[in-house]
Amino acid sequence: MHAPKLAIWLVWLLSVLLLLGCVQSLQAVKIGLIAPFEGQYREIGVDVIPAARLAIREYAEQSQETGVAIELVAYDDSGDPALAADQARILLTDPDIVMVIGHWRDNTTQAALPVYVDAHIPLVTVSAATFEESGNNAIYYISPAYATLQSAATQWADTQLDESEIMIEQFQRTMSEEIGRVINHNGTATFLGNPDWGLSQFYSLTNGLADGQYYVSADILPELVPPSVMPESQIDIFITRYTEGNIGIPPGPMAFRAYYATWFAIQQVVARAGSSARTPFDASFNEKGPDNRLALPLYLFQWTDGQRTLISQLYP
Repeated sequence: MHAPKLAIWLVWLLSVLLLLGCVQSLQAVKIGLIAPFEGQYREIGVDVIPAARLAIREYAEQSQETGVAIELVAYDDSGDPALAADQARILLTDPDIVMVIGHWRDNTTQAALPVYVDAHIPLVTVSAATFEESGNNAIYYISPAYATLQSAATQWADTQLDESEIMIEQFQRTMSEEIGRVINHNGTATFLGNPDWGLSQFYSLTNGLADGQYYVSADILPELVPPSVMPESQIDIFITRYTEGNIGIPPGPMAFRAYYATWFAIQQVVARAGSSARTPFDASFNEKGPDNRLALPLYLFQWTDGQRTLISQLYP
């Protein structure tokens, strides 16, 4: 082989070896996602899984920079507490799981939490409940607490409506209890309820009596997300990519918070490896709210002809 050709070949071989070395040097870890993909609360999982997968795909574009490769592993808990605990145990048989996002219902999160505490696996949850039994185990709340939801709802009602015009619910009642109260009043009372009132099935199961009722939630359609949370240009990108990756179905009201929660988990995992990840969010990403939870805005909605109508941003 002539010397020039040999030199070119050696340079090419060295480049390939260096590239392979970079790929092989990535630390490979996994983030677990447990949510109701089947059963009564299936509409949650339908919104959540495409958003989480999108965040993981977007992060992969910078994994060579951070040195951490992240895979998403998803399990269904069907909104059932017993299954949630079982699925958490099965998920954690994989030693590469370093963080979990779940479970989207208070009772399923409560049931699975001891599994994560025992294994010292951090949990990212969208629950408004506060789980004291988490001990020293890291638990990150992507939601205001129930006390904050209740306070914000009360303050709005006090300034906007006469007390006799609205009934503010106890926000930790079950959805079946809330549906029963709406049906029993048969449209003769106006309520202000918790985030469960924003589920499509809540509206369906009240046989339309949810029309005119209010509820508070941190879940919102992406096109309504304020620029203080995510720049408008990034919102457009999120909606486009989500829709393209979800056979043409656009994101529903729970998709954005799932995307936010997944990026938060990514950032935490990468930071624990001694690196940092860029996110598509505003600089306020990771800021804590008044109850030491991530400071996502809280919104007031009203059901109008079967549609969720945004009335006001309650805080910040």
